[in-house]
Amino acid sequence: MTQYLLAIHIGPMQSFIAAARRTRDLWFGSWLMSELSKATAKAIEDIEGTKLIFPTPTK
Repeated sequence: MTQYLLAIHIGPMQSFIAAARRTRDLWFGSWLMSELSKATAKAIEDIEGTKLIFPTPTK
């Protein structure tokens, strides 16, 4: 069976978060990227026959 490795990069994060003008903007930008990353990792993990290498999913 052929195995593949998929690498996903979400960025640039620094400029996205640096655009925050208030503390709540900074918090929301960080939270949003965290949630998008978690949703992406969960979607990949839910595909039959796939295994997430990093980050390790918490169950």
